[in-house]
Amino acid sequence: VHAFGLGDLGGGLGGLLGGDDKLGAQQDKITGALRSALLNLAKSQALMAKALGLDEKAMLAEQNAANLEKSGDLGADVDWDKVIENSAAVQEAVAEEAARKTVLDAGSKVVFVSSVPFYIKGVLGSVQTGKDAVAIGASLKNIDFGIIGRAQALLSIVTNLPTLISSLSGSTGQIMDFMTVNEMDTGEMDSQLANAF
Repeated sequence: VHAFGLGDLGGGLGGLLGGDDKLGAQQDKITGALRSALLNLAKSQALMAKALGLDEKAMLAEQNAANLEKSGDLGADVDWDKVIENSAAVQEAVAEEAARKTVLDAGSKVVFVSSVPFYIKGVLGSVQTGKDAVAIGASLKNIDFGIIGRAQALLSIVTNLPTLISSLSGSTGQIMDFMTVNEMDTGEMDSQLANAF
């Protein structure tokens, strides 16, 4: 987490760049970007989990996707703590199963390969949102406790996103190894995710 640059931002929210309007706009930008990233990630996780026979995790990923889809473009009314926690849990399960390097049947391979474009978008979007949250966190000055309540989504993201990004960082290599064992093309993931983390 510290290598990613998030450090200890949790305690510093408030007084963002001169006030509430800026804070609201920044928070909307972050939540909108993260909604899109996590929606792609949830779609990929549902497909990967299905291909790997992890039906319960596939349903959890599908529920995450459904919640994000109905939240609107800015991710209003999303329980970010829960969505990020669920994403990380599914990712860990997919990585554990991928580490077993089981050889899939032809049908499961097709399903798994179909997850790759969503996975790439989800990973890149999550990492970029994390970097944007760091930039916002770095610009925070004095804590104004009056706006903490209105910055709840941003606080959730800054607090919880590092865990998910760490999980994605650790599992992407395992997923690519698994794809290699199963003779799936990893070129797109190699080229787009090589320097993502």
